[in-house]
Amino acid sequence: MSIVVDASVAVLPATAREDPRSGQARALLVESHDRGVLRAPAVLAWEVGNVMHRKEKGAIPGDVAARARVTSMIVGLFELVVPDSDALQRIGEIAERASLTFYDASYVELAARDDVGVLVTEDRQLLRRARDELGQDRAFDVELGAFAVEQGLV
Repeated sequence: MSIVVDASVAVLPATAREDPRSGQARALLVESHDRGVLRAPAVLAWEVGNVMHRKEKGAIPGDVAARARVTSMIVGLFELVVPDSDALQRIGEIAERASLTFYDASYVELAARDDVGVLVTEDRQLLRRARDELGQDRAFDVELGAFAVEQGLV
């Protein structure tokens, strides 16, 4: 079983500390990491870095080195998966069928590899499309994802 988390959830504890979802995301990340089931496509590293260095630059106090340390800490929680040629084809098929970016489709494909894998995202479009691809019980927002992990449902 794997829990695939996209960048929208991975960055919440660092960028939205006042948001209640931040605590849910932190609990989800820690529990999933401790259980050894937290995975993401390798593109997560670039997406988290982009958020830290461009989109939410002001959320992290300090200089570039401080933001790089936070990026490294977040990315270090994950087993990053590099797609092989078969996975690249499946990602392309999902991207075209679900009208997703190739990046977003990579999260869906990784969750789909495992018959009981789930995807957790705060990206509403990705959530809708992932539910179409994976099923309602395998794609969650952070609140439901944290609850499912806490209760041992996934």
